[in-house]
Amino acid sequence: MPDAYAPEERGDASPRRRRRTIAIATLLVLAVATGTGVAVKGGLLSFSESCEDSAVHLSLAASPDIAPAVRAIAEEALANEVRSDGHCLDVDVVARDSYKVADALAGGGEAPDFQIWLPDSDLWLDRAEGLGTGIPISPSDSVASSPVGLAMVPSASQRLGWPK
Repeated sequence: MPDAYAPEERGDASPRRRRRTIAIATLLVLAVATGTGVAVKGGLLSFSESCEDSAVHLSLAASPDIAPAVRAIAEEALANEVRSDGHCLDVDVVARDSYKVADALAGGGEAPDFQIWLPDSDLWLDRAEGLGTGIPISPSDSVASSPVGLAMVPSASQRLGWPK
């Protein structure tokens, strides 16, 4: 191809265009770095050890009827590295009768060997608080509820006007 037909060489981009490109690239890098920092601090991204190495260990006394379900949930949470406040939880679930735990807490004495108590009814909390001379407890919200059914023999239900 003759020299007369060679494509024009483009000179350097204008300084204004170059500054704009640098400014946009800088803003993008800062946005990505800020987003990564927020994600790490919030626990969405973790560069720390696995849950097996850094888990918070808790002991939970649960009523024998709900202990197997709570144990299964705790094991699944640890296996899936579920985090709370950025920390994994390793919960050791022990089955304990609610009335025995309530009596032990109400009576005072030595500190229990668990940090969390999950009774089968909030009535046990009242019993554990008893006279106020035992080990202090801090009740929280209920984590489960169960339906209550009422059954009657036909003659009793008819006397009460049921079914209408």
